[in-house]
Amino acid sequence: MTAPMLDDIPWQHLDTVLLDMDGTLLDLAFDTRFWLHTLPAHIAAVKGISVDEATQRVIAHADRTRGTLDWYCLDHWTRSIGVDIRSVKQTQSHLVRWLPGAEDFLRALQRLPARRILATNAHPFILAIKQAEVHVQRYFDRAITSHDFDAPKEYPAFWSALERSFGIDLSRTVLIDDSINVLEAAQRAGVAYRIEIMRPDSEFGKAGRGADHGLDAMEVDSVAEITDTVLAMG
Repeated sequence: MTAPMLDDIPWQHLDTVLLDMDGTLLDLAFDTRFWLHTLPAHIAAVKGISVDEATQRVIAHADRTRGTLDWYCLDHWTRSIGVDIRSVKQTQSHLVRWLPGAEDFLRALQRLPARRILATNAHPFILAIKQAEVHVQRYFDRAITSHDFDAPKEYPAFWSALERSFGIDLSRTVLIDDSINVLEAAQRAGVAYRIEIMRPDSEFGKAGRGADHGLDAMEVDSVAEITDTVLAMG
């Protein structure tokens, strides 16, 4: 099956545009830097261990929980690692940044009749931090986190809860996300149009592409590439 081109997506007839937050609209470098550098340095200072050992602890715990709700839950990380993740995150909030062209794209979307829903795996505390810094929610009709449904976007339960709670017709929905696993889950759930963001992180890059894992999705470097198409449809 050939992935659709931008012009193949019936933007004016979509029911819903689902947008991820981190790595799709906001620079994922904020989060990558936190987990690989800021948090290990803090753990090392608090626990009296080397930064290398602290980094390995974070990576090991991430590997055990990746793709589950615990991976995205700050309270779970606080209990498991033994440091207050919320307070450390808060000290870094001033580093939250839009990806280039993201706001122009969101303004273009406002010209279309489709509902705009921010659907993120981020913990509600993280969503609140980013809302305070860049007011991301002002461009959306609704904002939800996977914690609202007690299931991450990688799980079928998220998509069934989304359909049930908001009456979304997934056959008339587009999802824009940088996560291969999330896009695969959306594909299995019946989301008609899927767009993979290939440059989610301005500093650390992206490990792979969905097409190499059998994902049927259109690839763009950033949402900025979609703006002109959406404007032409609006």
